[in-house]
Amino acid sequence: MDVQQQRDEAQRTLRTIHDAEQIIADRAHWPIGYHAVCALLVGLMVAMPGLPRELRGMAPIAIVFGALALKTWSDKRHGFIISGWRRGRTLPISIGLVGVIGVGLVCGLLAKLRYGVWWPFLPIGLTVGIATFFISLMWERALHADMERRRG
Repeated sequence: MDVQQQRDEAQRTLRTIHDAEQIIADRAHWPIGYHAVCALLVGLMVAMPGLPRELRGMAPIAIVFGALALKTWSDKRHGFIISGWRRGRTLPISIGLVGVIGVGLVCGLLAKLRYGVWWPFLPIGLTVGIATFFISLMWERALHADMERRRG
């Protein structure tokens, strides 16, 4: 194989990689409802300790089934699920979301320890859910920016 054949083969391989990345970028657009369901699940997770005892046991089941439903939907629509723990612009956003969740849980726990009440978990969960919605939107934009940067 001469040098020109090697160059042609390398260019074909690069085109194939570029085409595959374009397919992934085109398929990795989530409707607003996807972000809303993610936010609902995260908010419910944080609010769970403040729920009435009867609902508190059902919340983890709802969270697991909701997460499975999102994964199934994503697999059917995209053929894959994208992890938040990727190198690039999305990683700091993922870490920030974990921080928001952690702060929410700690604030609720402090209210319980200081005042002996569980109800603050409910508005904290709502706040974390709303923050999760916007963080999820930012995460998707960062993912697309990373893909564009790699392509171009």
